[in-house]
Amino acid sequence: MNKHFTENGLYMAKRFKIRKFIENLIDSDVNIETVVLFGSSVSKIEKISGDIDLLALKRNAKPQLDVFHELLDNKILEVTVIDIDKFERELRAGHPFALNIVRNGLPLYDRGLWNNFLRYKSKQPGQRFIASYLNKARKLLKEKRLPAATIYVLNALLLSQNKVDLSHKLDNLKEKTNVKNINEEALTNILKELRVKVER
Repeated sequence: MNKHFTENGLYMAKRFKIRKFIENLIDSDVNIETVVLFGSSVSKIEKISGDIDLLALKRNAKPQLDVFHELLDNKILEVTVIDIDKFERELRAGHPFALNIVRNGLPLYDRGLWNNFLRYKSKQPGQRFIASYLNKARKLLKEKRLPAATIYVLNALLLSQNKVDLSHKLDNLKEKTNVKNINEEALTNILKELRVKVER
């Protein structure tokens, strides 16, 4: 099994104390080809805190997408299991979530599949995803919720400029705040935090 851990992946799995969890995950399902660390955990090599996001790419996954949570050493592991073909379809369509994982994710365990996806690193986000943010902004504007609408317009702008990682960070900040409660103060705080993340 160790031969399929990537060099950086083995280091990170040990550092985050999730190596045994990954080994058990692989042992429980022979169809899992790749396990990728993604989200804020990838940039927190020195300071380990908060939740850990993992993506497991699986052959013939049913359902094609599933998410489960595990509690491990006071950290929540959120594991997204996705069918390999579905993940590739999402990459071809320019889905921001899939693009962000390919661009910024760190493969921990891989049986040779991951390199096939690297050709999508420069893929532009799909227009339908940009349009969905703009449609949500229009709806919020009709409801006279300008701060919340601003977040969605900014997200569409970031995607149109191929800044998938910043769009993902903005989504995370938006979720923490709860978009229904976004007022001018919350919007200012989100934009400040986003700027800090950009400057890091």
